[in-house]
Amino acid sequence: MKTLERPDDASTERIVRPPRRRPRGRRAAPAGRVFVVMMVGLLLWVLLAAPSLKRSAEAAPDGTRRSVSLAVLSPLAAISDATRLSVLSHGLQRAMGRDPDAPPGGELFADAPDAVPTDFGVAPEVGTPDPLPEIDPNDDDDEDVLEEAFVLREPTTTDKLRVVVVGDSLAMGLSTAIGRAFEPTLVQFVDQGRLSTGLARADYFDWVSGMDQIAERFQPDVIVLLIGVNDDQSIIYPNGRIIPGGGQDWADAYAQRIDEFLAAATQLGGRVVWVGLPPLADEGDDSLGRAFSESYEEGVEDYAGTAFFDTYERFSRGGGYAPFGRDARGDIAQLRAGDGVHFTPTGYDALAREVIDVMRERWALTPKAIED
Repeated sequence: MKTLERPDDASTERIVRPPRRRPRGRRAAPAGRVFVVMMVGLLLWVLLAAPSLKRSAEAAPDGTRRSVSLAVLSPLAAISDATRLSVLSHGLQRAMGRDPDAPPGGELFADAPDAVPTDFGVAPEVGTPDPLPEIDPNDDDDEDVLEEAFVLREPTTTDKLRVVVVGDSLAMGLSTAIGRAFEPTLVQFVDQGRLSTGLARADYFDWVSGMDQIAERFQPDVIVLLIGVNDDQSIIYPNGRIIPGGGQDWADAYAQRIDEFLAAATQLGGRVVWVGLPPLADEGDDSLGRAFSESYEEGVEDYAGTAFFDTYERFSRGGGYAPFGRDARGDIAQLRAGDGVHFTPTGYDALAREVIDVMRERWALTPKAIED
């Protein structure tokens, strides 16, 4: 111990100080070392996540942001592959129940589709529908024969009508409402809507291929389609081919996608109700949506057993967006959601009834299939 003397005191005063002791617990690391550890950890995380981040970037809308993201992430993903860190990353994803090799938009079915799925209300002996007669949908003389050929069969509890809804987030809301409207003992209903999908980005999710799978597995009597709100972007194919938006080449390619989808949907005699895009609050989006709907309406004209439902006639006011309108019972209600794109549950119920009315008028859907 140290002894201190104060010179101004007559006598020496002894001041005793306790010895210094290290504080208990962990020693604080220098700031530089902490920074290095954090940077190494961040780098490892980036390398582990690089393959997944690259796949997400590939699914993003075409443009500068997508190009920059791919330019940054592609070499990082290559390093991850070279150092075998991607193997660890894929193993962790599989452990969490994810497929690292799945397409960016996912797959419709995790297992291989059965020819006639027994869990879809189809008797094992039921095959594909009989071939439809060769009819020109534009020939007025064949109109009666055409309607008779597509009349929906009378469903039973062992051979239910099969209805599938496909499309984007708008379709998912419609699907919920249609599912509530059908009598479940007579109608087997399946929702195949997928978020953020469209016809333009086949590299993200290919709806033509998906429709082929749906037709094979479910053999639907009726397909309801609502899609297009995500299609204001370049058309990108799985092989990487890109057709920029805004030109005639894009319009021709999009029309071809419509035709390919309808061919896949009707290949086994299924009927299609193509629901046009509803009025949208944003004027630019609304104008583009109307152009898309015109293409859909033109597309169904070339296929027998298809119908187009124009949402503008039912849900617009003065030809424009209207958040309020009459619901399925005729009462004034809010039909559109606050985002100016989707419907409220009440609005979806009203739209579902309109779509079902198309089935009743065009193909004589039995009233027994509809819940009271």
